[in-house]
Amino acid sequence: MRRMVLAVSAAVCLLAGCTHPIFDNEYPTVNEFDVNRADIVYVDKKLGNPVRVQITGAGVVDVETGSSPLLTDSFSIDTSHVQWNDIQRGHQTISREDARMIFQALVNHGLCRKEPPELEKPPAGLPADFKPERQARVVANFNGRIIKREVVFDELLLGHIEYVTKVFLRQSKGKR
Repeated sequence: MRRMVLAVSAAVCLLAGCTHPIFDNEYPTVNEFDVNRADIVYVDKKLGNPVRVQITGAGVVDVETGSSPLLTDSFSIDTSHVQWNDIQRGHQTISREDARMIFQALVNHGLCRKEPPELEKPPAGLPADFKPERQARVVANFNGRIIKREVVFDELLLGHIEYVTKVFLRQSKGKR
């Protein structure tokens, strides 16, 4: 019975994600695995519309941009929204190793940090209605670890997310 409880506890901890206290390594190695995936939503006022990039461990990359509320909220139900159908989609494939390298770079730039550094916290004195120039939301599953992160003030991670997003956005526009 005791072994069963320990086994179940260990399984729960393993499935809890890389932000769980049992994982001391904030920069784990991402293995080449088909079910790894990252869903990145990047918003930059200079770009205009939000960009969503979905990458799977198998190398499938889907890029979406436009003014539809579906880009920033997959569960949006406002079908009467004026821009509901304003989504441009692109699809491409990359190698599994390239996908793994992108995932590893996200981890290396701090995606799995347990406690965001001071620079992730807003500077003192910001108004309550502050809207950043750029921000990102990343939901990922690497090696069975689930990561959910809002990125606003972490310039290192945000810069890398911006780079990945713009590379795939540029490539998807070139294929149309």
